[in-house]
Amino acid sequence: LKRTATAFLLLLCGWVLCAQEKRDSLVRLLAADKATIIEVDGKQYRKVDGHARFLHNDTYLICDSAYWNVEDNFIDAFGHVSVIQDKTTLTGDSLKYYANDNLACFRGHLVELSDKDSNILRTNFLDYNTKDSIATFFRGGAMRDKDGNVIESRQGNYFSKEDLFLFVNNVNMFSDSLFMVSDTIRYNSKLDVITFSKNTNAWQNENALKCNNGWYNRNNE
Repeated sequence: LKRTATAFLLLLCGWVLCAQEKRDSLVRLLAADKATIIEVDGKQYRKVDGHARFLHNDTYLICDSAYWNVEDNFIDAFGHVSVIQDKTTLTGDSLKYYANDNLACFRGHLVELSDKDSNILRTNFLDYNTKDSIATFFRGGAMRDKDGNVIESRQGNYFSKEDLFLFVNNVNMFSDSLFMVSDTIRYNSKLDVITFSKNTNAWQNENALKCNNGWYNRNNE
């Protein structure tokens, strides 16, 4: 009896995992003003126009229009594009969404990410993994928090589940009282703590600091 129960439990877990995988791989079109089937280079697309709203990985993709390749699980979205997951929102002019890779690729003159703590990250190139809730920006980006402090770098990441921003390569941080340059800065927005690494120089009023490791609590300076 015990072996039978164990086997049934394992089988049930397998069904649940299979259902979860199918749910994650399924892209749903929730709303649109118009949808037509067209053919481009021998492949069929669903051309979606007007207030289009998709759902995948508990994430909403909203845009003015889109070309949806159902067979390849790919969406090319245009116009007032937004990706909304929990309390993280990303906006831009255009987006390529590769559903099999859970990857939203934003490109444009302004791509913006805002989180639940009112931190705003702006860049031109940003990829967001909707399954892992991780954003990656490159070719330069800057984050401004609710108090007006700014951190900028050539590249970095945002880990939504951990409330963590990572800035790498030519990092500069500006606040009312502090200016810092470093190779790497980690900002925990929940704790409001900055962690920095090698080649760090900081200036505060008449004071200067040079170090290779440390942290800075912004609540008590």
